[in-house]
Amino acid sequence: AYAPPAAKSGSSGIYAPVPLSVREKEVVKLIYEGLNSAQIAAKLEVTKHTVDAHRKKILSKIGGKNIADIISFGLKSGIIKFFH
Repeated sequence: AYAPPAAKSGSSGIYAPVPLSVREKEVVKLIYEGLNSAQIAAKLEVTKHTVDAHRKKILSKIGGKNIADIISFGLKSGIIKFFH
């Protein structure tokens, strides 16, 4: 099970949220929708390099290693709503 690296709050075992920027949250949602970096760049009107930088920053913030970690984090944090 995925657990974000943020410090636990109290003894309840609930993790504090990892702060992502509005743009990083958009990237998480678009990754979930199956878009690759080039497609995300076109949709957000930025360069692929910028999208790749956002991906790396998201992975760093959540302590993740791959896209599956980003999607798991997005679902568990409420950034991605499974039922639209």
